[in-house]
Amino acid sequence: QDSDNYSLEPFLISQGIISHASQLDNSQDEHYRRIKRLLDVFNTEMLKLNKVCEDFVSHITNTLKDQDPIRAVNQLEFYVRINYIRKNFNRLKSSLRLKVSNAILYVHRNFQLQKSPENQLPIFHTSPFYTSPSSTLDIIHQPHLRLPSPEYKSTKRKQEEQLLFVSKKKTS
Repeated sequence: QDSDNYSLEPFLISQGIISHASQLDNSQDEHYRRIKRLLDVFNTEMLKLNKVCEDFVSHITNTLKDQDPIRAVNQLEFYVRINYIRKNFNRLKSSLRLKVSNAILYVHRNFQLQKSPENQLPIFHTSPFYTSPSSTLDIIHQPHLRLPSPEYKSTKRKQEEQLLFVSKKKTS
């Protein structure tokens, strides 16, 4: 139930990397094998995180039950502590998902660049593992924002013409 929230298949489909979930299993392409390898590592790490989380929750539950004869431990304290632990593990899972998503986008973008050099996206020399979500969205969806606007170009051209005119006047 919890692992469905962190699945990367809807992300891959929404980004147009795959059209259906079985496409990664059936493909012989190196690009898809790399993405499949990243997904396998992601799923393995998610299973490990889930196991560690459940073990830790079990340990805390047992510790609180052991403390019950010494001091009263009510259901609210159980609830608060368990939810705090799960919230922190969910934060780790989200971080892992984000980093793997960025790595998949990086692999896919490099594949697209190699496949069709005439449709090149802007190349950024940063690692996909340490980008913020907003900068990742900027890289993917808004490359046109880094280009100067036509108004900027026309005002720059007017300034250059004025400088040229002033410099011609001074020389005459």
